Amino acid sequence: MEEIVVTAQKREEGLSRVPISISAVAGEAIAEKGTANLEQLSASVPNLRITQTGIANRIVVRGISSGDNKGFEQSAAMFVDGIYYGRDQHHQQQANR
Repeated sequence: MEEIVVTAQKREEGLSRVPISISAVAGEAIAEKGTANLEQLSASVPNLRITQTGIANRIVVRGISSGDNKGFEQSAAMFVDGIYYGRDQHHQQQANR
């Protein structure tokens, strides 16, 4: 098994030293299932649901989410390559990022 390095706190730490819940999905598993976007990937991660509605993308982590009102930021933030991915994005996020 490979070592998982977590950088959620802006520094490298081993998985056992990080005081947060983490679910990891191997790239091979993503490829085997033919996962094309984060909505499909969320089916493989417990307590995570990512859906796209006609109004906005919705992220739900452990039951915490925001409504579809674009006037408010999402309760669960998403970062892609270290950059905040805000609520106003309305296109399919690619799982291979």
